[in-house]
Amino acid sequence: MKKAIVLGIALTVAVAAIATTASIGMAQVRIVQNGCDTLTFNPPRVHVPFSVIDLTSYPLCSIHMFPIPSGPYPPCQIFDCSHPLGWDCFADSAGGATWRAQPGACIAPFQKLDGFDIVIDPPYCCYRVDYDDGNGNVFFSDTVCFQCESPTATKPETWGALKVLYR
Repeated sequence: MKKAIVLGIALTVAVAAIATTASIGMAQVRIVQNGCDTLTFNPPRVHVPFSVIDLTSYPLCSIHMFPIPSGPYPPCQIFDCSHPLGWDCFADSAGGATWRAQPGACIAPFQKLDGFDIVIDPPYCCYRVDYDDGNGNVFFSDTVCFQCESPTATKPETWGALKVLYR
């Protein structure tokens, strides 16, 4: 009976260790696109708000986006960026952007922060994203793609002109 109890405890400890190791390996940072608003048609520009979720055990203090080619489209450019309270952002000449937390404003482990956004050229933009702890130590890298409908200009019409087409 004692052997069965000891074996049961050992098996429970082993399963818990494997589960913990698997969950640590899957820990990551996620960017969640919250929308897409057309700003201009020519040139096409869209505003993309997003949230950042830190699912790691590290405080997230810096986000670096670098444009990469995606399918038949050339790399997109970030023309402007905004940030939540306690953060700063800078668009760079290479088409990317960097967000940095001010002291004490890092995203704590297992927390989410809203209020990030970018202005890009649609329709489909991908970026390599590096996340660091504020000391320049990158602890996670990922690829994130933002998808928006391309803005399409319309011609103003009157109801009378539309009715004439169907008479």
